Amino acid sequence: VRVNTSMYDAQQGATSGAHIDISTGAGNNNLHGNFYSYRATNAFNAAPFFFKQDPNIPTSQKVPELHRWTAGGALGGPLVKDKLFGYAAYQQLHVSDQEVGISRLAVPIGLSDDRSAGTLAALGNATNGGTDNGVLLTAGSLSPVALKLMQYKLPNGRFLIPSDNGTNITNPNSSVQDNAVIPGTAYFFSKQAVADLDWNASKKDILSAKYYYQHDPSANPFSYSYVDGFKQHVDAGSQVVSINNAVALAPSLDWTQTFGFVREKAYSTNDQPFPPSSIGINTFGFDTFPGINIGNILGNASPFSKSLNIGPSATKYSFTGVFQNRWQGASNAIWIKGRHNVTFGGSYAYTQLNVRNQRTDKGSITVGTFSDLLAGTPLTST
Repeated sequence: VRVNTSMYDAQQGATSGAHIDISTGAGNNNLHGNFYSYRATNAFNAAPFFFKQDPNIPTSQKVPELHRWTAGGALGGPLVKDKLFGYAAYQQLHVSDQEVGISRLAVPIGLSDDRSAGTLAALGNATNGGTDNGVLLTAGSLSPVALKLMQYKLPNGRFLIPSDNGTNITNPNSSVQDNAVIPGTAYFFSKQAVADLDWNASKKDILSAKYYYQHDPSANPFSYSYVDGFKQHVDAGSQVVSINNAVALAPSLDWTQTFGFVREKAYSTNDQPFPPSSIGINTFGFDTFPGINIGNILGNASPFSKSLNIGPSATKYSFTGVFQNRWQGASNAIWIKGRHNVTFGGSYAYTQLNVRNQRTDKGSITVGTFSDLLAGTPLTST
C-alpha cells in the first residue's frame, strides 16, 4: 500500500487530495481460508468520567451498555489449476452503544408529571414571569398545541418532554447544566464483502476482476432532537468494480488496461412519533413534524441559557442524501529504453452525482421561552 499526498504523476489522476496505490497478489494452486470472531461488552468497563460525575445519571446507568461483535472469514484457491484463481471474504460488524445514545437535556425547573393546564401555567409564570410582553398565563390561555405537546406520552409510557429530576442547576458555579436524562441506544452495522478472480490467459497476459461491497446503516435516537421519538437513520454504503488486464508486448514494453466503477450513497431520514396535524399544527398539507426550538428553556430561574430541540427542523440535514456513480477507464504503457522509463497513455472519467433534498417540505418553529411555547407565541422575523 502506498499513499501519495502530492506530486504524483498524471496517470494517477488530476484532482487534489491523496492517491492510494494498492498492489495485491494473484492466487495460486493452494487452498487457504480463515474464520475469526471478536466480541466486546461493557462487563469489564469502568464508568466514563462524565457519566460518573453527572448526578442526573442513575447509578444503574453509570456504566453504559456496549456490545460490539465482529465476525468474518475468507477463502481462496484454484478454480482451474494454473489458470483461474478465486478469492472471497466477508465481514460483519454490529455495535450497540448507550454512551453515544443517551440524551442529557434541560427542561423547565420544577416540571413534574402533573401536566394539567393550571400547573403548567403556574410553572411558566414562575420560570419567566409570564410571556415576553409581561402577561401572566392562566389555564385557559394556554395554547392547545402546547398543552398536547406537554401532555403527550410515547408508546413506552414516558412523556415526550421528560420531567425535572430535581438536580440543582441554579448555581452558576455548577458544572451540571442539565436536569433530565433520557437513556437510549445507538446502533451501527457494517457488512463488507470482497471477491477476486485472477486468470492467467498466457504467460504474457493476466486478467483480474475485483468486486467490493459495503453497507453501513446506523441509527441514533438523539441525533437532532433532544427528546425521544425522532430517531435518525443513516443509510450509507458503496460498491466498487475493477477490471485490469496486463500484457507484456515485449521484454521492454508492458501495456495495462483498467476499467473501474464506484457507487456510493449516504442518506438520512428521521422517525416521528405522531403527525403534526394530530396535535393541531398546520403544516400546509405536509405530514412531517416541524422541529420546535425553545431558545431559553430554563428562563430566569437559572443562570444558564439552555435551548431545547423537539424533533429535527428544516435547517438540519435530515431527509437529505447523495448518490454518486463514477465510471473510469484507463490505458497505460511502460517502455523501458536503456536507462529511461517512458510512460504514456490516457484515461477518461465520468461522474454522476444525484442529490436528494427533501428539506423543502419541512418546517421549523422557534419560541423564545417556555412561557412563549405555552402561550403559542413563536418568534417572527420580517
